[in-house]
Amino acid sequence: MKLVPIFLLAIIFAGLLTTGCSNNNTASKTSADSVSTFDINAMKKTIEEKDDAFAKAFVTGDSASLVNAYTEDAKIFPTNSDAVVGRAAIAGMISQYLKYGIKKFHDSTTALYGNEDNLIEEGIYFMGDDKGNTIDKGKYIDVWRKVDGEWRIYSNMFNTSLPAPPSK
Repeated sequence: MKLVPIFLLAIIFAGLLTTGCSNNNTASKTSADSVSTFDINAMKKTIEEKDDAFAKAFVTGDSASLVNAYTEDAKIFPTNSDAVVGRAAIAGMISQYLKYGIKKFHDSTTALYGNEDNLIEEGIYFMGDDKGNTIDKGKYIDVWRKVDGEWRIYSNMFNTSLPAPPSK
């Protein structure tokens, strides 16, 4: 099995908790003129569609789509590395990650909660090569933030579920 540096996982949807999120499955917003209800189930479908597009961009090497999945001020907290902050820094990291030859990538949302401004997604991921080998698998947390009507990743954190390599 080919072992990829753990920080490769930072590309994957993961994140940190942020202010403004709640633990409720639904949140409602009331104004004097109207009442709208936030539908977490509809949001789960939206986030899963974004996850699918991200996975496709990752395996096809579409760096522009990957970078644009993040907010301008996004943060990635990769394992064994300092935080990567901002789209410019994330673009540099992505260009390095695309060299690893990931040909299979998928993730699965295990929990989603939040409100109309911020969502927290918990999930698991898998990465493989074109020969059926597992490159990595693990879990992640993403904080999604709505910016100009579009959900983008604001904060991403992950860690591998594979055992650490033996020490020398």
